[in-house]
Amino acid sequence: MKRLLVYCLFFISIISCKKDKTAYFQQYRITYNQSDNSYIATAAFFQKGTNNLPGLTNGESVTLNDKTSDYQDKYFYTWEGKGKINGSFVLSKKKTEFHNSFSLSDLLDFEISYPDTFYKSEKSVVKLKDRYKHSDYLTINLIHNGGESSTGFLSDSVTYVPEHMKNIPEGPATLRIESRYEHAVENQDQNSGGTINYGTRIDKTIWIAK
Repeated sequence: MKRLLVYCLFFISIISCKKDKTAYFQQYRITYNQSDNSYIATAAFFQKGTNNLPGLTNGESVTLNDKTSDYQDKYFYTWEGKGKINGSFVLSKKKTEFHNSFSLSDLLDFEISYPDTFYKSEKSVVKLKDRYKHSDYLTINLIHNGGESSTGFLSDSVTYVPEHMKNIPEGPATLRIESRYEHAVENQDQNSGGTINYGTRIDKTIWIAK
């Protein structure tokens, strides 16, 4: 009986040693920039159940469409390229691969109308065609030397009134519209969860005047 117990304990210890001790929450993000037909994608990996970003270790890697990242710091892996791509992020750990796919080609391009000049003393209207065919996470930012103002597209247009413009300096500014989608990863690392966040962005140069 004692010998059987020893064998069982030995078998359990072998199994536990083989089990991967670090499970990752996978966080992927990719944005298509309609302004110049480019994309930027990032990947990060959180230790299961924490906010810790331990970084991938030896024998672990991540690719986007079979390509390693263009650059990385300690925690984030980044890819850049051209086109509205479809593809898959693949996290490789020893002999296991976790494939998680996305599709940018299904996203609508923005069709917008806006004034080239926003006058601080007048109303300025930005209109977006087919607003409700875009994602639920849709924002418009007015980026300028003094910072930026942000609002959500609740309908097919956003109106900037003098009250909104009074603290915005005169000069060049960027009108940025961005839509986002997010869903859970299809293939989790030991039930650790994860998300893929993807969307479209467009930047338009405008002028702020009195």
